[in-house]
Amino acid sequence: MAFDFPQVPQNYFSPARPEDFPKQGPHARFRSPSFYKLDYEDIRITTLDNHTLQAWLMKNSEREDTNSIPTLLFLHGNAGHIGLRTPFYERILKGVRCNILALEYRGYGNSSGTPSERGLIRDTHAALDYLHGRDDIGNIVLYGRSLGGAVAIATASIYRDDFEKFAGLIVENTFLSIEDVVHSHLEEIVPDRSYQRILKKVLQMVLRLRWKSKDRIHAIKKPVLFLSGRMDELIPPHHMDTLYSMSTSKNKYMKEFFYGDHNGTWCELGFCEALEEFLQDLY
Repeated sequence: MAFDFPQVPQNYFSPARPEDFPKQGPHARFRSPSFYKLDYEDIRITTLDNHTLQAWLMKNSEREDTNSIPTLLFLHGNAGHIGLRTPFYERILKGVRCNILALEYRGYGNSSGTPSERGLIRDTHAALDYLHGRDDIGNIVLYGRSLGGAVAIATASIYRDDFEKFAGLIVENTFLSIEDVVHSHLEEIVPDRSYQRILKKVLQMVLRLRWKSKDRIHAIKKPVLFLSGRMDELIPPHHMDTLYSMSTSKNKYMKEFFYGDHNGTWCELGFCEALEEFLQDLY
């Protein structure tokens, strides 16, 4: 199940790498941030287990002092690659005072390796270390969408006592766990409760990825912003509601977007303003 479909027509086959998109036409915007005239660095990050990750670092062109504004470490969803989120980067960089590091997980795009739960968490650790090694980058905020929200929550829970590693956490349309998402859809297509119980037990045995954010969110004490599209057709909004209620952070905020669906919540009115307000409160 893909928890975050790319921003392309559903009948369009998405290339495996950003540079494989055509140079001309409507899909050229997914090749790189340069389509939107965004300055960026195409960088490579080495993980502790010797995988090489691609990432795009986009600094806010309107600010010379880029180390005085927050940098969002953006962790995308399950489908596609960093190129498919270029319209999002463009909107955020123009509407919010921040920088963005878009990380490509292992096994995605031009990054080596094979995706796994432990591997994606390691990738995020490596990206954090990379950002801390630069003198032109200031405070870091983890930002995860869909599957990326689970990666961000897992990473934040590990660094819960390290107040220098990152300043805050933003999650958009993410889930309680993979198992809970499957169960939510199972209840829609299998109305008989006895069959539901049988199938759920089978799924517990075969599900390889867990991503149990519901068991990790309570450990995060830093500020958290929950961005919830109430028309999310892939992850029922109650997942975000429950994560919010389970959070023990004293500085947690829920922003709901009534017409926001799974992929398009960031397009809704007030989205940039919600990000800006949260980031301003951090510093």
